Amino acid sequence: MEQTPRLAIAQIQRLPEWPEYKLKRQVSFVFSWDGVNHVAQVDLTTTGLTFGERWWFQCRCGGRVAFLHFVDGKLLCRGCGNLLYMSQAWPDARWRKETGRPLLRAARAAVRHRGDRAQQSLSM
Repeated sequence: MEQTPRLAIAQIQRLPEWPEYKLKRQVSFVFSWDGVNHVAQVDLTTTGLTFGERWWFQCRCGGRVAFLHFVDGKLLCRGCGNLLYMSQAWPDARWRKETGRPLLRAARAAVRHRGDRAQQSLSM
């Protein structure tokens, strides 16, 4: 799941059209997936806080989520898209401790290293 493109409610809230989306309680946009343009329409919902409210996407399953993931050309929550975190796919606790965690640390270090190199090339 770490490599699945996703859309965050925070990204939508930064758009100039946000006040209009709040009134409609719905977001409509076009996105490209594998070279094909798709039109997505996602409902918005809120939960009350002591001061104000928090905005969420309303998934097709009825759940409130902060992130929707692009899966097979659709915007889905983790549950609907059957997405797992890398650590959730590991077989058992012993394997995680002895093999999984070192592999995960190495993968994260490689990503950081690539990011550092990308930053260096941008600054030159």
